[in-house]
Amino acid sequence: MKKFILGFLTAAMFFGTVGTYAATNSKIDVLWNVKAIKFDGVPKTSTNKPFVYNGATYVPLKFIGENFGKEVVWDRGTQSVLVNTPKPKGTYLGDTVKNMNYQQDDTLNGAQLVYNGKEIFNKNMSERTTAKNNLGTSYKNFLFFYISDWAGASTDFMDFPLSSKYKQFSATVGLDQTYQDTTSAITVEFLLDGNVIKTLEFKAGDFPQDINLSVENGKKLTLQVTTDDAYDKTSILFGNPFLK
Repeated sequence: MKKFILGFLTAAMFFGTVGTYAATNSKIDVLWNVKAIKFDGVPKTSTNKPFVYNGATYVPLKFIGENFGKEVVWDRGTQSVLVNTPKPKGTYLGDTVKNMNYQQDDTLNGAQLVYNGKEIFNKNMSERTTAKNNLGTSYKNFLFFYISDWAGASTDFMDFPLSSKYKQFSATVGLDQTYQDTTSAITVEFLLDGNVIKTLEFKAGDFPQDINLSVENGKKLTLQVTTDDAYDKTSILFGNPFLK
């Protein structure tokens, strides 16, 4: 058991640092008997030693938050501790990276690009701020391709400039809920500088797929959708298309 300054206790609870709060002359008795901190069975080490006081265990909040994937900061202006989900480092399609080319096999086909609930591009589609895949998952960041029932066998695509700035592209790709019962088969191809790097195939009843592709040193990303000649309305949804 050791004596501990109360002001340091308060600071340690939040950040594990000294000087954030003014120390007082009050002293408390604490027990340094915490031997391990485990997250889902995995031991982690804190640079500031946890302790027990009055039957409660004190661990730096910053240490706990960061091990749960949170960002912990001290807001001096409001004298508040802020625990937030970190913003992803990168950009959604439609934010800083917008489409530079869209080609459709049939004039009745269409496409829509929405970022953060705001429409960035629309060709032949009704305006909407969210979209759902065939599992009912809703997105406010999405790219949507629609193939008309008059188009038959059709290939549409959209190009995005990368300018060698990004390393990875991720998205959840699947049938849009609106035409989830389509009788058409759909092929989705991902091209980097004109070369196919990934191919997916979908038909009614197929689950969406999470993709994570390397686009390092790429100058242009092309998302291409091809349908067979079933002459049925169909659509494909890229949920949360993200570059980092």
